Amino acid sequence: ATVAGEDGERRLRPDALVFLPSDTVLVIDSKASKFLYDAAAASDDAAAEAARQGLADTMNKHLKALAAKDYRSAVEADYKRSGKGERPRRILSLMYLPNEGALERLAAADPDFTAKAARAEIIPVGPASLASMIGFARVEIDLGRQAANREQIVEAARALLEAIAPA
Repeated sequence: ATVAGEDGERRLRPDALVFLPSDTVLVIDSKASKFLYDAAAASDDAAAEAARQGLADTMNKHLKALAAKDYRSAVEADYKRSGKGERPRRILSLMYLPNEGALERLAAADPDFTAKAARAEIIPVGPASLASMIGFARVEIDLGRQAANREQIVEAARALLEAIAPA
């Protein structure tokens, strides 16, 4: 998907936009670093340390670049332009890493990374955490369906009572 910035000119291309019920949008931007491979292939402590430092540096650069893209404002502006409403209720920006090991290596390389990401309103995720987010969306979908069904039952009961009530 492509979203235009607030000015309508600047175009942003996240890897995925997922529109969920309850006006929630997941903005997914995939990131990786060659230093993940280097860390796995390191043959000594010096190579492992260089890979850890490289991983921390590149992922912090990715985080800054992702925060600078300001997907939140672009999605809000695009949402408004499309006539869906003023803005989505929730926009979650996800930095998708290739696997859970990448998240663990990143946490070891930069223990403050998650806090920095939180300040930038970005959630680092791997496949398992993305699956959890989608599971959460499933719960929201089910709750929305239950609420709609409940309304239909109430309306049907009201109509039935009106039809059999003495005049």
